[in-house]
Amino acid sequence: MTDAWDRSGPGVGVPTEARRSARMRPTGQGRQPEHRRPGAVAALVLILPPLVAALVSGGTGAVFWAGSLLGVVGAAALCSRPGVWWVTTGAPPVVLLMALLGLAVRDSSAGTSKLGTDLAKVVAGAFPVMGAALLGAVAVGAARTLSARRVRGIGVEVGAGAGAGVGVEVGAKGNRRG
Repeated sequence: MTDAWDRSGPGVGVPTEARRSARMRPTGQGRQPEHRRPGAVAALVLILPPLVAALVSGGTGAVFWAGSLLGVVGAAALCSRPGVWWVTTGAPPVVLLMALLGLAVRDSSAGTSKLGTDLAKVVAGAFPVMGAALLGAVAVGAARTLSARRVRGIGVEVGAGAGAGVGVEVGAKGNRRG
């Protein structure tokens, strides 16, 4: 009989890499490998639509709004659930940089006398787009999290009972909290 502290089992004296790979092998029969999406695809989707929209519209207007939102929401939908954090935090700087690039393309012949005013206008105009892109990424992340919880059987149900007021059930099915 061996106890939990017995060091004479498999893996003792085996190099660290072999032990680590043995630990990472799935052992359960119902376990499925996690589908991993390459981060480069999400990064391209995050950058290319706002870039094209900025080049077409000069970094302002409805085309820039649509391109930025399309890029951010698409990238948040394509990346892994932990990757949504990177898309959410990266969306505002990407939108701002693309708006500034649109300004540079639109007014490349303008002198330095107007540059400060144009930069202030672009930053002020890009601020609502940055906020909308941030909210879009957060919404996609929240929807994916709720969807994953429902698939695992951890539901969130809100309803009114007969005379009991409003009850909230959070947790595994059958665990009533409220």
